[in-house]
Amino acid sequence: MAEELLKPEHLGDGVYIHDEGYRICLAVNHHENKVIYMEENEIKNLIRYAKRAKIIKLLILFLAFSFNVQAQLKHERVPTFFVSGAVDMKMVIEGPHGEGGVFNPEFIFGVTIPNLDVNIWAGYEYLKEIEYQKYTYLGIDYKPNIINHLFETSIGIELSVINRVDSRPYSRDNSYFGPETNLSIGTNLTFGYHLNSYATLIANTNVFTAEKFDNFGNEMKALRWDVRVGVRIYLFKIP
Repeated sequence: MAEELLKPEHLGDGVYIHDEGYRICLAVNHHENKVIYMEENEIKNLIRYAKRAKIIKLLILFLAFSFNVQAQLKHERVPTFFVSGAVDMKMVIEGPHGEGGVFNPEFIFGVTIPNLDVNIWAGYEYLKEIEYQKYTYLGIDYKPNIINHLFETSIGIELSVINRVDSRPYSRDNSYFGPETNLSIGTNLTFGYHLNSYATLIANTNVFTAEKFDNFGNEMKALRWDVRVGVRIYLFKIP
């Protein structure tokens, strides 16, 4: 009989394990009732199987969680206030002047009306590096349920005002450099994944008319294009 390096250990449910150095033994009901002998290759195969089984179990848990969230969302068809925060990934990667690493947040406040499949919202965006502010006074998004209740897609329009400080004088003595105010209209497309009935991960892209001039008085391009990722939080339901 091989000399055991460790004392037999009870794994549970009447199963014991023995370590004999070059192999392990499994015993049932009594630590001396050895019925299974596994050497290095068998142990490796067992570990690989356990890893595959773990992945399958995680997948099953994820699907069960998703269906549970979907069931909750399917029954919660009441108007709800929400807030969202998102970051422009183009500014994070490119930056306003190509240097990247710029945090450009946008905040949105709105209400979802499930019976009409519509979101009505207003928003604010600020980019300090170029003294840029965008006030969205009205946004209306239509939400066709083209996948299921776990995912959300919406397409909409927005009416905004853009303020940006440029270098052109605004007074007769050329002493004041003020903000240029621009009316902007645009459209947006949003994809969402509902984490639960209170939070949704969102990815959004929108195209809108740009301000007329940059900080140096140069004419801007006709359109701006933002790509944002963030999260939407549903605060409370309307009675």
